[in-house]
Amino acid sequence: MPIRTPDQRLRVFVSSTLVELATERGAARAAIAGLRLTPILFEAGARPHPPRALYRAYLEQSDIFVGIYAEEYGWVPPDEPISGLEDEFRLAAGMPRLLYLREPAPGRDGRLAAMLEGAEGSDPVVCRRFGDAEELGRCLADDLALLLTERFFGGAAPPVPGTGGGAELRLELPVPPYRLIDREAELARLDQLLADPTVRLVTLSGAGGIGKTRLALAAASAVRAAGGAVGFVGFAAIRHVELVPGALAAGIGLGASDEDAEDRLALALADRPLLLLLDNLEQVVAAAPFLARLLGALPLLRLLVTSREPLRISGEHELTVPPLPVEVEQGVAPAVELLVDRAEALRPGVAAPDTYDVLAQIARRLDGLPLALELAAARMRVLPPQALLGRLSSTLDLLGEGPRDLPERQRTLRATIEWSHALLTPEEQRLFARMAVFRGGAALSDVEQLLGGDGNVLDLVGSLVDKSLVVPLPAGDEPRVMMLETIREYAVERLTASGERASLEDAHARLFLGHLMAAAPALQGSRQAATLAALELDLDNLRAAVDRALAAGDVARLAELGWVGWPFWWLKGHLYEAEGWMRRGLASPAAAELDAVHRAFLQGALAMLLFWEGRQAAALPFADVAVESFAASGERRSEVVARLVRSMARGESDPRWGLLDAEAADRLNAQLGDTWLQGFVENASGWLLERAGEDAPALAALDRAVAAARTVGDRIGITVALDTQGRLYLRQGDLPRAAAALRGSLEVGLAMDVTQRSAYVIQGAAKVLEAAGRDAEATTLAGSADAIRQTSGDVRWLFAREDADWADVLARLRGRLGDASFETAWEAGRAQPAREAAILALGLLGSLAATESTVGSEAS
Repeated sequence: MPIRTPDQRLRVFVSSTLVELATERGAARAAIAGLRLTPILFEAGARPHPPRALYRAYLEQSDIFVGIYAEEYGWVPPDEPISGLEDEFRLAAGMPRLLYLREPAPGRDGRLAAMLEGAEGSDPVVCRRFGDAEELGRCLADDLALLLTERFFGGAAPPVPGTGGGAELRLELPVPPYRLIDREAELARLDQLLADPTVRLVTLSGAGGIGKTRLALAAASAVRAAGGAVGFVGFAAIRHVELVPGALAAGIGLGASDEDAEDRLALALADRPLLLLLDNLEQVVAAAPFLARLLGALPLLRLLVTSREPLRISGEHELTVPPLPVEVEQGVAPAVELLVDRAEALRPGVAAPDTYDVLAQIARRLDGLPLALELAAARMRVLPPQALLGRLSSTLDLLGEGPRDLPERQRTLRATIEWSHALLTPEEQRLFARMAVFRGGAALSDVEQLLGGDGNVLDLVGSLVDKSLVVPLPAGDEPRVMMLETIREYAVERLTASGERASLEDAHARLFLGHLMAAAPALQGSRQAATLAALELDLDNLRAAVDRALAAGDVARLAELGWVGWPFWWLKGHLYEAEGWMRRGLASPAAAELDAVHRAFLQGALAMLLFWEGRQAAALPFADVAVESFAASGERRSEVVARLVRSMARGESDPRWGLLDAEAADRLNAQLGDTWLQGFVENASGWLLERAGEDAPALAALDRAVAAARTVGDRIGITVALDTQGRLYLRQGDLPRAAAALRGSLEVGLAMDVTQRSAYVIQGAAKVLEAAGRDAEATTLAGSADAIRQTSGDVRWLFAREDADWADVLARLRGRLGDASFETAWEAGRAQPAREAAILALGLLGSLAATESTVGSEAS
């Protein structure tokens, strides 16, 4: 690097329109000067030179070009085809160019837009958006600092201190074309590891396209900025282990010969503190012993490695790079931010804020995988977001060509995954294909049970985890693993080609439908919470199993699942999906072959699901048929359940008629002696009596429901009974008791993590607070209940009377608060996550509950 005299600071030329961007020019000047660089800004004052000659001279003496643009294209001189603004940009070709676009810019001149479209993607150009002068100043200062680190000291670093045989090393770091998005946690951990002198080897592992190289470059740049010596060597083109020493030597300027490369490295790097970033080592991971020898011989050498699998040598610190988050509670998810950033760089305006919901769906479909997101952004040059989402059924084929400066293996998502697949052993390739049968992950025990014929399946799964083709999930009671959907899609192709797909999908369906059947009794007892959580983890597998059963015409199994599994579909918010399955089963040609009991199972399940959806009239015909069929066939327990469904469906319009069914169910269960069913009977009776205006008998029935539910550990029965009691007390005007009962119900629902129930109880809490005159708090809870319902797809309340009462409550709140205050409180509630809303409701109900009341204590 040339030696500069002290007065020769790096010069930064700033190009922009003068009046439109006067404030931004001031911010840019301050940011440049703050880094002790020299800002060069052409001003339209009187000077003894023509303007073009002047800014050309300024540019020729500058080191960095900064372009700031908004809407105006700038003045076009007479007899010139382009403006001075564009001329400055063209003349700066060859020097680092940092471009900043003020957004929004609805009136942007088409000539300026064309210039910028041609600029983006050029090398070396960095293009960013900003909103105001303050943001511009921050971005410019950050980018200049990074540019100085990566470019001016990256291509020709000063000689590394130390003797080392006198060899001069070539230490370079590539300049990433885009900014790093998110990764704060991973970068902080990486910085911590690299700052520890006892850490000699750090491996960044993760799936292809996950962003390992970009993260490693950011960390290495920080080391260089702090004065450390850093080099980069890429191994993407190296396929043979014996070539690794020579490639490493060549990468740092020690010659390309493979002969004696290890000795030359040891001599040249002796006594030199150095961090080497070794990129893409997965296809030559067998070179790990060579790297171990190198680290042993060179105590001042440290290695930062990117690989799809760890090296597995002593002293290695592995950091697994996850996909970008696709969900956040507030703001824009990092995966969506990356998609927006890359799409806007290619086609400004394509990712408008009103498309963010669609972009979020795209990001979820692509698993937050950065490479997939970048390829999707490239497609958005032609396809608007909604059209792209509609075409994502085949991700591997749709996301075809990426930027030409990507390595060939990353030009398409398919190529990236094929690259990893080619490195597997035949045994690993077979298991990789077979694991495609699982959806959304699986417990290791299920993987072993379904695929364990080879005996060493767990070892092979571990190997696929090491190679980042299978992802370990946070362990609960049992470890789970999954494939990212983008990788699973390729594995499905391999499974189809193997000829094993149909038989494995049949076995998979039998396994998971069996799980649900086996879990059904636990949904009625003390293991409800754990059973619901376990079934929810396997929801995607259950969906696949049901679809397979329907495709195979196994309607009898579907009928059994619907009848015993309805508490899961109800409590976890999958009512409408399960309803669709039951209707498809009834419409299937195979339904004609069902015996009377299985047909009643289907119709009874459909009646139950429709009832919990709040569609009592639609539920009644199916409940009628189920009751008659169970009674005729002697299925007494099923008859009790079917009668209770019919009693409640009838009770919406005629509670007295519904009580006849509840009494019949009670008589039947007296013969069975089923305590869980007794709690169900008392809950239905209490609700019907409350509907009929018989408060004292209703409260007594609900007390018996709580007692029976507590006996068998049925916490759902408890929460339903307390919720009904709370509404009864509210109707009586006893707000402390109403608050205590609803609080007890909500405590149980919160512990059980049952979305459908919490929304309903939070609505009851809002009614109590409204009756107490606490209008703002009531409106906030009302907004929360509405948001939870919308999220779960439950757009109706359970009963028509509640709908009417609810509309009256909201009207009174709006009338007393006024439109503006009502909307503020409503939106504040809608913005709260479901769990936080429930906790808020607990606190507000607690402040109203009577201290002497013991109603809520039943929740324990």
